Amino acid sequence: MKQDVVHGDLREQTMIRNMYSMKTLLKTLDDVYVDQLTAGYVLQRLDESGRNNTGKNELLRRLKAFLRWAYKRDLIETRDVIDKIDKYPEPSEREKIKDKYLEAAEVEKLITGMTCKRWALLTEFLVLSGLRIGEAIALDASDVDARNIHVTKTFSPVTHSIGPTKTDGSTRDVHIQPELERCIKEIKIEMLKERMICGYGSTPYFMTGPDGERLSYYAYKYYLKKSGKDILGREGVTPHITRHTHTSLLAAAGVPFDTISHRLGHSSPQITRQIYMHITKTLKINDAKSVDNVSIFKVC
Repeated sequence: MKQDVVHGDLREQTMIRNMYSMKTLLKTLDDVYVDQLTAGYVLQRLDESGRNNTGKNELLRRLKAFLRWAYKRDLIETRDVIDKIDKYPEPSEREKIKDKYLEAAEVEKLITGMTCKRWALLTEFLVLSGLRIGEAIALDASDVDARNIHVTKTFSPVTHSIGPTKTDGSTRDVHIQPELERCIKEIKIEMLKERMICGYGSTPYFMTGPDGERLSYYAYKYYLKKSGKDILGREGVTPHITRHTHTSLLAAAGVPFDTISHRLGHSSPQITRQIYMHITKTLKINDAKSVDNVSIFKVC
């Protein structure tokens, strides 16, 4: 696989992702000059796009950022149009957070219900380690020792290359707890069995596809999404949900926020903080209800 490159302060995958976002925005707004944009026209095009409110708000965010950029550089004379457009209503923060992770029972049901051993083991590994899917795909066997997973690189599905981690903070050592250790051992056994059956010999990679090459991001993404729908009845189950699930499970176990954030390699852990606060708040409410149900003295 080719190596990802960095342009100034931006990684190539970030630049490509932004470019695709702008192309989507331009396609949605159709062929219209910027100085002819009106609030009514923008809202009409967004409503006709068929996107949900979250998707429409994402395009709005991109448009507003672009118009602010153009205004500051005297490329347009006014940015009044963006001040006239409000965000579309979205689900409450509580509902949005609940959609970002799986409950422990859902994780067990999902993994148990998966018929592909490779993807079941990868899902378990991601939930127990908190690694990004790209970081897991980029792992070499030498990156995993008896105590730690050494995260030093990642696979980008945008550039289809192995490159540096998402941020400087993402380069880290992830401690291997007993549950994760058992999962890693099972993965190594499964990979060894597959090499013997398929006869592709040794490989430097921690996990491989059936051809002995690195795992396919798109194959796993498709399988996980379909499994989430078929097994759990949930739409939109993506590889990143395993990372958020890791956060929720550690929060429920009482692991401090800073420890979780460091383990995940976050530089600005907004979603992690939201999930952590949601879980700990729920635990406090449950604790209070438990106390309410306790009767110390019998009332005559």
